[in-house]
Amino acid sequence: MTEPRPCICLVEDDPIMGEALAERLDLEGFEVRRHRTGLAALPDLTGGAIAIAVIARK
Repeated sequence: MTEPRPCICLVEDDPIMGEALAERLDLEGFEVRRHRTGLAALPDLTGGAIAIAVIARK
């Protein structure tokens, strides 16, 4: 049986940067939940399953 992967919530509005970050985090063994806005990420952030949040700021 495989270990569950830690879950990261990634909030990045740039689609190219978001995809690159998500791919890298996946390769490092994380489950990645991507969102383009903080508002869209709120259900994941309040649901309790997220180990860490990565939020890009301008």
